[in-house]
Amino acid sequence: MIWRIRRGRGRGYLHGTAISRSPWVHIDPGSFEKDLDATVTVVTEAIAITEQPAKGRIQLDTNATEQPLEVEVTVNVRSMPSPFEARIVRPLLGIFLGGGLGVLLGMGLHAAGLDAGLAGRFPSLPLISPAQVLPALVGLVGAVLGFLRGWHQNWAWPTWYASLRWIGRTLAWMAGLALAGWLAYTLVAWLFPSLPARAGANAPLWVALLGAALAPVPASIGEIRASRFHGVRRLDPHPVRKQMRWVAWVAGAIAILVLAVGSVRFFAPSGSLGEAAEIGYNTVETWMDRGERKLLDWRDDVLIRYHDRRATPMPTVTPDTLP
Repeated sequence: MIWRIRRGRGRGYLHGTAISRSPWVHIDPGSFEKDLDATVTVVTEAIAITEQPAKGRIQLDTNATEQPLEVEVTVNVRSMPSPFEARIVRPLLGIFLGGGLGVLLGMGLHAAGLDAGLAGRFPSLPLISPAQVLPALVGLVGAVLGFLRGWHQNWAWPTWYASLRWIGRTLAWMAGLALAGWLAYTLVAWLFPSLPARAGANAPLWVALLGAALAPVPASIGEIRASRFHGVRRLDPHPVRKQMRWVAWVAGAIAILVLAVGSVRFFAPSGSLGEAAEIGYNTVETWMDRGERKLLDWRDDVLIRYHDRRATPMPTVTPDTLP
């Protein structure tokens, strides 16, 4: 664990020491000047495996306070799970949770009529009616993701804790992707006014549900990455990793936009993409022409108001002034 101490606002110079008051807690370095980036390690062999967490203390003595500060360190030590639990129970529970969530999402997609145009696109399967194809497909994908999540679960995490983490992360991704899909569809509908009429009144709901159905994928990947043991993290992350994160976010946004456009095209095959593109182009062109006219009118008004009025007025010619 990395423990960071920084100087607050204002003038002054920070220095001091950090000393462990528990034999199973070690901190390095123990003294600092200006800032502290210390590595705190715990010797778990010296801690008994109990239901209650073990608590240690680190004493922080700095020139910022008159009395030393006590920092509490709480550690939970768990026994290693049996091979049966790690390789049988946890993957099976992941299959049950992932498959159940996938079936519920597929039933929601079917109830919204999302698979109305898919009757002739899937072959007839034994024991599965056409109305059950989409729930079964989404449930199968969810079961595979749940199995992978359970197989790679951190051995130190209890099963109930890891399951609740995955469910919470999935619900958060569902809300975010549903909102992103709805916003993307709203933008596409504004650019292509003919698409909402061809896709149907439920198209925004379809796109939101499609985004929610994709939530188990990033949630499972995130849980698998979080469950890996990374050891002591580097204080300064590699710049390439930061760039890859930004690339991943941009790619995700593009994928949501492609999902919104592709779903409209896939589930409304009667729509003509060429006509929609032409109408969208005309809409954008009309909007740009309107903005250009407003800008030119504003320019003419400014010229009349501030330039023409400064000019010397010409004398009015009357019959009396003629020679």
